[in-house]
Amino acid sequence: MKTQAILVYAVEAISVALFVLYLGFMTQYYILFYDGTFEMFEYYKQLQVFNKEAFSIAIQFVVLALVLLMFELHKIRPGLCGLAMVLITTVYITLNSISLISVIA
Repeated sequence: MKTQAILVYAVEAISVALFVLYLGFMTQYYILFYDGTFEMFEYYKQLQVFNKEAFSIAIQFVVLALVLLMFELHKIRPGLCGLAMVLITTVYITLNSISLISVIA
């Protein structure tokens, strides 16, 4: 039970950290690249594709953290509904993370 609580709090901390990190990446840095070369501007446009995908995954992590809190999985043994929601959300985030890796490559 103690390990379960530690894992829930770790997911919550990581989701908040990722959300804040990628929220910073979503700001408009085009002014820094606007005065540069055409290659720098193209790099900025490619970087925005990654930023949008990464921010989407960060939002999904926040939703997972809210589901964990909603079903109080840090306090009690999970019921079938809570466990199913967590498993479905985890699989969904994993599949979307694979698409993020393909954007990077």
